[in-house]
Amino acid sequence: SGPTGSRDEVFIEVDDNFKLKGMSKDKTILGSVYGELTGISKISQTAFAAMNDYARNSFIEIPGLDYEYALVGIRGQENIYVHKIDDYIWCEIDDEQHLARAEKMIYPKIMSGKE
Repeated sequence: SGPTGSRDEVFIEVDDNFKLKGMSKDKTILGSVYGELTGISKISQTAFAAMNDYARNSFIEIPGLDYEYALVGIRGQENIYVHKIDDYIWCEIDDEQHLARAEKMIYPKIMSGKE
């Protein structure tokens, strides 16, 4: 998505062909920020198999490995294209602060149909 200002963002970097280059919660380690991860991903069977192999080989060093790191880890093997919707209305809800933000800012936008 475009910028949300949620303070819990995962930033995405892409190359000139909109292929995944990197992801991080710390945007300063990326070359440039293209958008934010919504967590909605369409993954091919071959990419999924590559992610499983990557995870299997990485769990010793990174026991808490999550799928975002696996996606970045296989970017050299698989073409992972990023589709960005600038005015996508969304949020994640991990805690009460996120819930309050969703109720106050996101839900009214969804109900009004406006950004």
